[in-house]
Amino acid sequence: MIARKLPVTQVQFGTKSFQGVLISNNPLTFGIGVPQLVDIFPWTFSTKIQRKNGDFRASKRVASRNLKRLLGEDFRASKYSTEIDNAPVNVIKLIDMERLLLKMAVKGDPEAIQWTEELIGLSLHQLFCDAFKIKFEAEDRQEFLTQRQQGILARREYTDVIKAYLDAHPEVQGKKRQFMYSTVSDLVNRDVLGKTAKALREERGLATDDQVRDSYDAKTLGEIRQRERHAAMLVEKQDMCPISAIKEAIRFYS
Repeated sequence: MIARKLPVTQVQFGTKSFQGVLISNNPLTFGIGVPQLVDIFPWTFSTKIQRKNGDFRASKRVASRNLKRLLGEDFRASKYSTEIDNAPVNVIKLIDMERLLLKMAVKGDPEAIQWTEELIGLSLHQLFCDAFKIKFEAEDRQEFLTQRQQGILARREYTDVIKAYLDAHPEVQGKKRQFMYSTVSDLVNRDVLGKTAKALREERGLATDDQVRDSYDAKTLGEIRQRERHAAMLVEKQDMCPISAIKEAIRFYS
């Protein structure tokens, strides 16, 4: 008897995607291949020495060891034949993926932290839409995730550039250093939306700058990302002060 090959399909997750496995219809059971986990979460599935050297390639031995470390020594991934693989592949069930994601986030894996934040945000938004009888269907969910991912990505890209600049310039002190992040945020928000981040938070009843970005539409996010990426290039290539760089980017695009 030839073993049935399990169906595989692309699972869209906002701007990201991965391949999901349908393990069983009764009870409904999904899974994800371990090789994909290694690619998606390289921080977890590499050694400290590899991370220090910027080499995130993981061996099967390291992947297996880290799965057991996070999920328990008794954990075993199941081998399945799938429609897209010539040889059986290790697959973990979705319930184990939930546990793994939380464990990786607690350990500090940056990608796992982002996934956890996005999934919690999506779940809470869905619950509130259900409670208020508001339609929130497949396309709406993907749009929600895409906007959130793009907004946070743009924010993190430029905040990382600012941090690197401040680390390289200890002479920048006082209020300029203390308020550099908020100054940059206010400049770009004033340019694109006509208001500071603080004013937008108060207007929309939000707590953080990242949450403000979650409320932007795709056009607004695109305009902000455009300016911040231009500014990041000026800081990295010309060692320009991040405040001056964002002002230059605003002049260029406005």
